[in-house]
This record gives sequence, structure tokens and C-alpha cells, in this order.
Amino acid sequence: MRFFIVAICLFIFLSCKKENKPSSNPDVLPAPQNSELSAPIFETEYGNCYDFDDIQKNPLTILASNNLIISSIYYDGTTDKLLITKVNQTGGTIWQKNFTWSQKFKSGQCFETTSGDLIVIGASFSISNWVASKVYIAKLNALNGDTIWTRTYGHNYIDRGLVGYEDANSNYWIVDFNNQDNKATLLKIGSNGDSLTSIIDSPHATYKDAMITNNQEIIIVGESSTMISSKRPVYITKYSNGVKGFSSDIILNNYDDVQVSDVCQTLDGGFVVAGVCSNFANTTFKYGFLLKTDAAGNKLWEKVLTQFNNSQISSCVEKQQDVFYLGIGSYSSGKLYKYDLNNLTILDNIYRQPDAQLLIKNNTLYRGIIETNSSFYETVKVKVHTIN
Repeated sequence: MRFFIVAICLFIFLSCKKENKPSSNPDVLPAPQNSELSAPIFETEYGNCYDFDDIQKNPLTILASNNLIISSIYYDGTTDKLLITKVNQTGGTIWQKNFTWSQKFKSGQCFETTSGDLIVIGASFSISNWVASKVYIAKLNALNGDTIWTRTYGHNYIDRGLVGYEDANSNYWIVDFNNQDNKATLLKIGSNGDSLTSIIDSPHATYKDAMITNNQEIIIVGESSTMISSKRPVYITKYSNGVKGFSSDIILNNYDDVQVSDVCQTLDGGFVVAGVCSNFANTTFKYGFLLKTDAAGNKLWEKVLTQFNNSQISSCVEKQQDVFYLGIGSYSSGKLYKYDLNNLTILDNIYRQPDAQLLIKNNTLYRGIIETNSSFYETVKVKVHTIN
């Protein structure tokens, strides 16, 4: 009798079970069943930022040892402070440092010096005077995170440090974006923290992102303010130790307006700029785009992701030649995709925000996602996979 009752209940359950069908909306896709990424090696959140945009878009730095530096922000009950964390390859914390200087902070990226120390970059300003933001730089002992020295630089006009590198003469080059005057400034700093010189890029663009190439060169991207045939171009420029290598304004073929979000170096030495594009006459439809240049800034190709609306790209990295991992989405919707210049394949769709930063080293994918936790603070979520 018991078997008969159980059998009837099982039949009713299976008959009533909702059928799982793919959504008709191409932007709401099922989770991948056979991802080419491993299960996460680790997945951890860092910080609790109170104010929007105090965590900038490149929070991760991979060290020569393959340890990882995470630049984030923590709220101390009064204002946002820098939080720098060093973790090993499995996510174990080696050290974590809070910056308690009586200022408000924005985070930037970090880089490693030839002596093995760390240069932490960001911005600092008075809690009562947000306009007087300066670039903040701290030199840390990489073994324990202890501070060697700190400095501030800039114009006092909403300056913020983004990325940097050490040149052959042990000087540091730091990229400073100035929101008030819309400038990109290259700061040259001595190894003892002394300011040596600065170079201002021709201020005819809205600057959005910067990166350091494999050859220790600075790439800066944004949207040009110089219209070409009534279209807004993508702006890209390269500097080597303060000397400009090229500067290019490049338009998309069938779209009038662009918003740049990221740039990555390709395996053949070129560059890919990513973002979202639309037409002035109809801004309802916005599509992610990839624009590739060669090492001299000459346009090679463009790809527009018309597969679905609002396919805006927030981050990109090349996995193999002409195959990219892309962070795609907007506020409250973030997904990781693979793109081979024709096919767009979803790899992960569990986040409220798209990946802000994607890095690959030694067949490992590092993902930096700026998320909102249950208390509505912003965190840096780090997720690391082996590429299968």
C-alpha cells in the first residue's frame, strides 16, 4: 500500500513539474552546462565601499610570483579608506592593510618594482572638499605590506591615479585622470617619491581607461571630442617614458556615438578598445563594440555585437588570437562571454554587475567584479578559474 501511494505521488510531481525552457530574450540565457572554465579556484569579496565610484575599474594586479594584489575600499564609519590585500594563488590572505590617514580615498591599480616593493595608486581628498582630489601613491614592502613612504600629487581638481610602471632608470610613471579639466597627465616620480616632471596629453578627449603594455608603455583610451563626419571617434594614444608614440581618432562605420570602457593588448602586439555604441538619431539601441588597432594605432577591424540590445562591453581580454573573454552588461545585469569575432557564447551569468577587469596569466583567468553586497556596500569580488 505504501509503495502504491508513493508511486502516485511521484507521478503527480513529475506531471506538475515546470518544464525548463530557454528564455525567448537572448539577453537572458541559461547558465552554461559545459563551460571551458574550471570551477573557481577561489571566489572572495574584499572591502565595503560606501560611496559609488570610489573603487575604480582595475582592482587586480598579478605579481611575478603569481600572488595577487586586490585594491579595494573599506568604510570606517566616517569615510572610505584604502584596503590593500595580498593573496596567494588559492586565495589565502598573506596580508591586508588599511590606510587610516585622515582623508577619503579612491582606489587605483598597483604595480611591482624591480626591487620587489609595491606601488599603490589611487586618490585622496578631504572629506569636506571633494574637488581637491590629488593622486595618492604609497610604496609598500611586498613581504608584509608595511608602508615605506606616501605622497600626493596633482592639480587639486578631482585628480585620480589609475595605473603605472617602473622605467629602466627606476623612475615611476603614473597615469592621472583629471575630471575637472578633463586632462590625462603622466607623472614621473623618483624612486624616493620625489616629483620629477609631468606631461599632459592633448586635452581633446574624455578619458576613460589606461593600461600598461608588455613593453612598459602607457595606452590611454576614451572618446574624442573632435567629430569626424558628424561621428564621435574612439581616441587611443601611446606613450613610452613620456614620449608620445601615436595618437589616433577612429570612427565606427555605422554608428555615430561611442562610450569607451576598456582596452587590452592583443597577442600580436596590437590593441582592442571596447565599449558601447549607438546612433544619435536613435539611442534606444545600444550595442557593444570591439575596435582593433595595430601597434601603431592603425585601425584593423571593428566588431559590433548586434546579437542583443544593451550588449555593452565593460571589460575584455584576449584568450587566443581573435578569441576574447568579455564582461558584458549594465547595472544589475552582468555576464561573462566568449567571443570568436562571430559567435557569442555565455560562460557565467550569476552576477549583478559585469566583470570590471579580466586578466589572463599562465592559463588562469582572473576576474575583478565590483559588486554590491547585502548591506548595499560596494565590494571587489575576485573570481579565479583555470582555462580548460
